Amino acid sequence: MNNHYLGFEKTEIEQSISQRFEKVVNHYPDHLAIKTNTGDISYQELNQKANQTAQLILEKRENQAQSIAIILEQDICQFIAMIATWKTGNPYVILEPTLPEERLIHISENLLSNLIITNNKNLSLTEKITVNNCQLINIDQIENDISTNNLNLLITPDNLATILFSSGSTGKPKGVKISHRQILHRVWFETNNYNYSIKDNISLLYSSSFSAATSDIYNPLLNGSKLCLYDLKKEGVFPLIEWVIKEEISFLHLPAAFFQEWLETLTGKEEFKHLSYVRPSGRLYYQTVEKARKYLPEQCKIIQNLSSSETSKLTILTIDQDTKINQNIVSVGYVLPDKEIFLLDENKQKVGFNQIGEIAVKSRYLASGYWGNEELTKEKFIPCENEEGMVLYLMGDLGKMQPDGSLELLGRKDSMVKIRGYTVYLTEIEMALLELPEIKETTIITQEYSLGENRLICYIVTQPNTTLTAKQLREFLTSKLPEYMIPFAFIFLDKFPVTEIGKIDKKALPIPEFSRDNLDNSYLPSSNLIEEQLTEIWQEVLKFKPIGMEDNFLSLGGNSLLATQIVNRIIDQFKIQLSLQELFNTPSIAIMAKLIESKQNELETMLREIENLTDEQVVQLLNKGN
Repeated sequence: MNNHYLGFEKTEIEQSISQRFEKVVNHYPDHLAIKTNTGDISYQELNQKANQTAQLILEKRENQAQSIAIILEQDICQFIAMIATWKTGNPYVILEPTLPEERLIHISENLLSNLIITNNKNLSLTEKITVNNCQLINIDQIENDISTNNLNLLITPDNLATILFSSGSTGKPKGVKISHRQILHRVWFETNNYNYSIKDNISLLYSSSFSAATSDIYNPLLNGSKLCLYDLKKEGVFPLIEWVIKEEISFLHLPAAFFQEWLETLTGKEEFKHLSYVRPSGRLYYQTVEKARKYLPEQCKIIQNLSSSETSKLTILTIDQDTKINQNIVSVGYVLPDKEIFLLDENKQKVGFNQIGEIAVKSRYLASGYWGNEELTKEKFIPCENEEGMVLYLMGDLGKMQPDGSLELLGRKDSMVKIRGYTVYLTEIEMALLELPEIKETTIITQEYSLGENRLICYIVTQPNTTLTAKQLREFLTSKLPEYMIPFAFIFLDKFPVTEIGKIDKKALPIPEFSRDNLDNSYLPSSNLIEEQLTEIWQEVLKFKPIGMEDNFLSLGGNSLLATQIVNRIIDQFKIQLSLQELFNTPSIAIMAKLIESKQNELETMLREIENLTDEQVVQLLNKGN
């Protein structure tokens, strides 16, 4: 056997994480397991300290399957506590000390945990958020005379390894139950796919409490590689270049938004001699891939995939210098072994290739459900009849399967919206906009402007040293999409706000405040009675003021539905005939006022002519008209 490569047989999935970890310790006791900016620790020392902590856990509680909260900074002690819980057969929950107290209290109450591992620094916080009769283990006060031997407890792959809390649709954190088997299945695949060995140095830029960190933590620790911690929140992306080179990072995993920002700092002269893989989690753009190919070494591959806490890793796309990218938003790739993906319509029926549907996942390697929420578990995790252990999970994401088996991710199910009765997929508009080379990123939200009526608001980040106007974007989209899919407003930002895991934080986007600043032309007031009356009609229907005489109907958020309302009011107000097409042909009040004035003059002329006709001539004229 290669001394650098331990290997990972599929049979090893059917064990506990601690068994696999202890196998690694036996093979590579003196190899560095974790390195931080404050110190490092070998596999043997890490195992011994975890065994001591595990002994204390057993002293304080003998029954298994009880959650254990860990309130520690992301440092070596945190990983000691995590491994200790594996060894006792209990799931851990990471409670970040920097989280708001209200969120910490909610999770703590939801867990009903009566044991918390903490340290001197976080002792007062821990006591503040915990319930009565909660026992504490202060990791700073563990005595050295406690046994460092392995516990050798019988822990099945069905035991829970961790509970990952993320915000649900209600805004309250929901806990996803992750078993040893689910984690080991992912490590098995990635170990063999990436050929992890003790030569690899793997980055951890995410918080341990996020599912995005799962592979970054477990892949190195279950393969003898080195886990290297970098505080992205504190350090930012600029020092990341030097850190990747200095630590000889071979696998770099970071949020896609920060990956784009990081690429902006590269010159092409950097020597990333050891960098083999970069995995930007989140939406990946074609132009980002092209820039990465330009600045990263030839041996470095870009990994795109789809995963979630409930499903773990689902798909993978490995991009090298020769991989062809045919779309502006990169596909999330091909389904992994032991997992099936179906796309379902609103009636839960399967849809075919190139059709949009909700992503459903079938596998025996999924999460065990939601902690303390059996109702939601039954709703989302559906056991498959006559297939023991097989479960179908409804992701709530929309996708489109290509004939070659690659999956396009189209966003959350709520990105499918109704606009004036039409079904609109927001991603379709975003993909159209990304055809413009001046656009770096875009996202679209809906805003309710009257009861039951929504309008589209588009946020844009442009490429450096480029400019676009709302008028240009509107004209571009009008040539590609139906009128009802054209956003009401375009808001330009320097950068998007992002969550801690690098996703666009739509809740933090600036609230649209529509004013004349959003328009391409200056305000011109009315100059006559017709213009004044038209202005009043437009402002009431479009719910926008003040409207100038040269403002464009479409730029004000006009559409065919609103146009019908305006036309009806004009006919009633001015007693003339007006068609929808005439409104779109005269898109400003100034031009429309002239048309109305012309129609009124024609009507007056015709009435005067009629007045001068004899009765016989009037009868003849009417008969001619019939």
